[in-house]
Amino acid sequence: MPPPIKRSYATANLDNGASPASKRRRPIEVIVLSSDSESDDEVDPFDIPPRAVLEGDDDEDENRFGAEEVEEYETFEEEDEDEDEDVNHHDEDDVEEEYDANEVESHDDDNGSQDSQPRRSLTILEQLQQDAFSDLKLDLRLELDELRPRAKEDTSDDAGDSEKAAADGLRCVLPQWLDQDKMSRCSNHLFYRLDAKYSEKQFPPQVFDGRDQAIVETLCELAAEFPLEIFFALLDRDDSDSYPSYLVRHLADRQGHDLVLDIAVDEQSWLQTKLPSLKARAPDCEAAVVLVPRDSMVDSLLPYVEPPSSLLTRPSSIKSLQALVTYFLDTISEEDNRNRLFPAFKELCVRVWQLDQTKGLAVLPEDLVNSILKAVVDAQDWGFLEAAASHLGGRPHMGFFYWVGEKVAANGLLLAPLEKRYADNPSSSGKGCKLTVLEFINRRTHFHDLL
Repeated sequence: MPPPIKRSYATANLDNGASPASKRRRPIEVIVLSSDSESDDEVDPFDIPPRAVLEGDDDEDENRFGAEEVEEYETFEEEDEDEDEDVNHHDEDDVEEEYDANEVESHDDDNGSQDSQPRRSLTILEQLQQDAFSDLKLDLRLELDELRPRAKEDTSDDAGDSEKAAADGLRCVLPQWLDQDKMSRCSNHLFYRLDAKYSEKQFPPQVFDGRDQAIVETLCELAAEFPLEIFFALLDRDDSDSYPSYLVRHLADRQGHDLVLDIAVDEQSWLQTKLPSLKARAPDCEAAVVLVPRDSMVDSLLPYVEPPSSLLTRPSSIKSLQALVTYFLDTISEEDNRNRLFPAFKELCVRVWQLDQTKGLAVLPEDLVNSILKAVVDAQDWGFLEAAASHLGGRPHMGFFYWVGEKVAANGLLLAPLEKRYADNPSSSGKGCKLTVLEFINRRTHFHDLL
């Protein structure tokens, strides 16, 4: 496979369809040289009246030299005015294009704000980061574009070497993105549009079509080597503008776990710089594979941007949040997934109880909260169990503690790590009291002492 084509900084903006910046001519500098014999007063050669040169000139050519000088001066003035008009024209176009881009961005904002404000200019460091990110996306796209489906009857070593070369190219490029601190990444996820279209009834399919299968297989192999998660998305498409916009309406992971979230796909998250528009809407849906760094899963999958001032008043958002928690619970129930995804699950729990400092995890249904606590016990993360139990909104969740008692009685849980851990439970007087899990288990038949 030939080495990927690296994009230079000079052409970075051209790939995304942006017009190059207008070049401004440097104004002509006029230097006046004076001698000792001349007057100390500086004379602007262009400040001489046009006819002053002609008067008193005894040249037999009828002042041809003076006329040419005046004509040259007038021509210079006209060129200077044209230059100023041209520069002003480009400035107005740049401001108008920038304002239009900001207006579109404001229209796509999650808060639904209709006001658009001029975007501040990027610093040199920010511009360099944007250029490096654009180069990274280009390298990823070129490597993914090289993947080709392998014929079933083709068992030659050359075919295997070709697949290995394509995967090795991605192994070199992916760490440049995954090794970055998540706060410094330009995007928390990247979308690569698949070639075929798929039905929502059976998505993701067990076998993708054509080249898509090679892309999926290669990325899934790399996800086992790198801190990377792979998702599959069905997209709603809006072709009303010249450049189509997308909204994720269906999201699933490799195991087929479904997520129903409305995630807007911003232009910066596409690996493809240009996507063709459709003349007629097809019955099947456009699909994409989504690359998400493991430490950015929560930021990518949450359907809101903090602080979610009105999240708890929107039933659709609460439903999406519950679906996301359920997804993590179903996923980490498997031993292999638990070790890989439990840190992201803990981050999600913290984000949930930060929504309402009074209710804590109680913003979710009680059975879902009990499932969260059980998952933490199964992972034997006693420090996080203490933190989660202190954000129950004053509710004892007796079902969970009763489940812990049964598990201890069946010798399925050791008590030693729990003896020093505490859970807040309301007393009969309404004041909070500290009660160890061991003490609660010994008194589990006397629930009236806690009520």
